[in-house]
Amino acid sequence: TASPRRYGLHATLKAPIALADGTGEAAFLDTVAAWAATETPFVLPPLEVACLGDFVALRPVGDCPALEAMAARCVRELDRFRRPPTDAELARRRPETLPGRERGYLVAWGYPYVFDAYRFHITLSDSIADGRARAAFQAAATAWLAAADLSAEPVAEACVFAEAIPGEPFRLIRRFRFES
Repeated sequence: TASPRRYGLHATLKAPIALADGTGEAAFLDTVAAWAATETPFVLPPLEVACLGDFVALRPVGDCPALEAMAARCVRELDRFRRPPTDAELARRRPETLPGRERGYLVAWGYPYVFDAYRFHITLSDSIADGRARAAFQAAATAWLAAADLSAEPVAEACVFAEAIPGEPFRLIRRFRFES
């Protein structure tokens, strides 16, 4: 749980980015505010502990078209602020292991899991390659969260976080209410 603890309990709409040359934080935050002002609150389906590849995460039970559409708009609206990934950053994502569509998203959008490949999740574990260990962690997380209220929740805002120094905990920059 080392990485999830560092970046806190959250779900990603737009993968972490470095700001492009010639852009600034103030302009970025103004654009996030303008985007959020056009978004409509929606209800997220109930969550369950599930595996997502080698990770254990909270995942919605069922589809949520409102969430998926909102995440796609977020990616499109904010992408002009994204510095293109370096060759090393692209290589870290192991593009050779991705299906063609996701490899194309990685190159075009800096992250392979956008648009129809978007997978809402709240990460609970680091990568656990061993299937038995992953199943044990999933069972323990399910038991630990049994008393938690994971029922449908209204979503009415998004947040921007920053990592001042690589490897340090994320910090909240600002919350943005959906106004539409």
